[in-house]
Amino acid sequence: MVEKNLENLGLDSFRQKLDLIDEDLKRLLNDRAEIAQKIAKIKSENNLPIYHPSREVEILRKLVSSDDEKLNIAQIWSIWRSIINVNTTIQAPLNILIHQDIGKPDYELIVNNFGLSNNITISNSLFNYKNDHEKTSSTIKIINVDSESLRDMDLHKEEIIGSLPQLYLYEQEPKLYIIGKSSKLKTFDDTILFRVETNENLSLKYSKSLETIRNILGINTVTLQKLNKNVYVISIRLINNKIKGLCKKIRVIDFISKSEFIGRYATPHTMGEKIE
Repeated sequence: MVEKNLENLGLDSFRQKLDLIDEDLKRLLNDRAEIAQKIAKIKSENNLPIYHPSREVEILRKLVSSDDEKLNIAQIWSIWRSIINVNTTIQAPLNILIHQDIGKPDYELIVNNFGLSNNITISNSLFNYKNDHEKTSSTIKIINVDSESLRDMDLHKEEIIGSLPQLYLYEQEPKLYIIGKSSKLKTFDDTILFRVETNENLSLKYSKSLETIRNILGINTVTLQKLNKNVYVISIRLINNKIKGLCKKIRVIDFISKSEFIGRYATPHTMGEKIE
């Protein structure tokens, strides 16, 4: 009697439709995995890095731009992260070195982003390059955005290539930087980073110094992060790659005595933000 009632409700019909969708999804996921294997071969033959966080943000932006009312972008992205992580592992499991100062919430952020199929190791010497021969094209490092250890990063070997989280629920700044070999991939909305030394102590927000930097660069989307007394990271969000003359402009700021480019990555997406 119960079975007859369920049948009358149409559940069997809907379940059959779901089964067909599942078969399609399985086929498409296998097709995607096959392409990932081909990409892995090309990367291996050309000594290219396995991990490309800017490419992931590009995928995220495309998912945002699709008009889907059934699932919000946070729900969609959680599904896609699983797919991306599996496809990355097919190419090569990531060797993720994380700084020992990273706390539990940020450690959970890392695990949620990369999944459990990659190798995560806590390190107290991220920038000790004596054992560099042991690192591979699948090695990346993760560090707090305000870690003093960023002063020790060798820019001839690696740079900042991404940040976490990749999806913001509200307007916020990154918590973690991802460091590795650059893929040189550029998007229409990138964040560029400079490590600078100053001859005075700077306030981080709503300060005359920050306003001066913004005015000289002609860009409002500039933030400061302090590493120690006179070393800072200038973070500049660029829309449509308006980078011409940027390095030169930073060098002429009178309270900056030294500046170095330390990375570029696709700016994370904020929920509700319109993509042009």
